[in-house]
Amino acid sequence: MKVPLRNSACMLLAVVLGCGVGRIPQLAADDAVVAPNSSADASSDTALPEENTLPQDEPPNVEAIAEQLATDAAKSGEQRRRLDPRYDVWVDMNRHHVILLGEVCLREGGLEMLACLRGTKEHESILSVNTEAYLVHAALLAVGAEAGNPVEFRPEYKAATGSEVDVALYWTDADGNRQRQWAREWIRGFGTGETLAVPWVFGGSGYWVDEVVDPATGEQKVRRHYKAEEGDMICVSNFPSAMLDLPIESSQSAEALLFEAFTERIPPLGTKVAMVLIPRPKNPPPDSEADEAASDAVTKDPATQGSD
Repeated sequence: MKVPLRNSACMLLAVVLGCGVGRIPQLAADDAVVAPNSSADASSDTALPEENTLPQDEPPNVEAIAEQLATDAAKSGEQRRRLDPRYDVWVDMNRHHVILLGEVCLREGGLEMLACLRGTKEHESILSVNTEAYLVHAALLAVGAEAGNPVEFRPEYKAATGSEVDVALYWTDADGNRQRQWAREWIRGFGTGETLAVPWVFGGSGYWVDEVVDPATGEQKVRRHYKAEEGDMICVSNFPSAMLDLPIESSQSAEALLFEAFTERIPPLGTKVAMVLIPRPKNPPPDSEADEAASDAVTKDPATQGSD
């Protein structure tokens, strides 16, 4: 379904039609982006700094990283930035988007996730992404998303909360044509065949805390570990460790999974897919503002700077 661009991320909620399939945004022509299936060297990313200036705390402080991203964008004027040269995650401060480059790793069978970290849970995820989960968390904070709370099961079930986040997917098919779909269209209910009808929410995962001894000083220290680094990045089954989860009860038991891959809609294994994470604004603008934004539409298909 090809439709006009909403230039500002603040307008996107007005074009996402509730639980149905809304309009998929395009990125502006002045982005000069490269298709993710291309062989372009990642070093050609003009927003990539010569040195990584993000805070390097151990463990990573996602709030400090988000603040630094905003500060750097204000100083440099560069609105799109790759967070770390080792990983395929970008932040677009102008459009309030987070862009990931993933790869199709599963096309059929039951699902616990839409996307996992590379080398973790590819057997139950459609896409795998070369990144660290905390970087995506920080990027979402930087573009205005608010982390809520992950799912709770005791003493009773409480669904994950946080900013609602839509996920748009872009790829190049075997004939060289650019394609785009909402990620929900790649997921269907077991036994119903119906497309996933709810957005993800930014639950924000959480931290495991360990006490460790510093070998140099012998002092005891507390170290935090971000739970989503186990792979639980964008989930369709509920996990307390999920960074993005569904706000509905969805079992993680293999015998009771609610969702499966919508095989007919998913491109071949190994296809590179640009994933655009779009936080929904709390207060959507009046339709007149959305219509004005739509008038600035362009027809260039979006992509991200690819890397092997």
